[in-house]
Amino acid sequence: MNERFSELIKLLSLLQIRIVDSHETVLKEEGVLMPEENVNIETIQSLGELSPAFENSFVRFNLKYIFNFSKAKDGASQPYFTASYIVIVTFKTTDMMRTKELLAEKELVNVFVTQQLKKTLWPIFRGTLMDAMARHSLQPFPLPWVK
Repeated sequence: MNERFSELIKLLSLLQIRIVDSHETVLKEEGVLMPEENVNIETIQSLGELSPAFENSFVRFNLKYIFNFSKAKDGASQPYFTASYIVIVTFKTTDMMRTKELLAEKELVNVFVTQQLKKTLWPIFRGTLMDAMARHSLQPFPLPWVK
C-alpha cells in the first residue's frame, strides 16, 4: 500500500481547492463559550459518489465536510453550531492511465482522502470555521491538529 500511495502522490500535483457550497447554522445560543469549556467537535468527511472524476489530465475529488459543535451540559451533549462545506479538489496528473489504475483501488482512494486530502484541507477549514463562528457572533474555536 505504501508504495502505491507514494507513486500516486508523485503523479499528482495540486491545482485548485474550491469551496463550492457552504452552510452554517446556529442551533442554540450558548452565550459566550470559553475555550476551556467542554466543547466537542464532531467531523464527518464523505467522498462524492462520482469521485474521483477524470478529464484530460485532471483528477477531481468532490468532498463534503460537516462540523458539529456541541457543549456538554447536565451530562448530555447539546449541539449549538453546525457547518457543512462541499469542496472540489483538482489535481493535474503526469500519467492519467496509471493514475486511473491506482485510483481504481477503493482502499487507496480511502487512504488518499482520509490522510492526504484531510491534512491538505484542514488548515483551510480551521480558518474558515473560525471566521464562520465569528460572523455568527459565537466564540471561535480552532479545530484541533490533525493526528
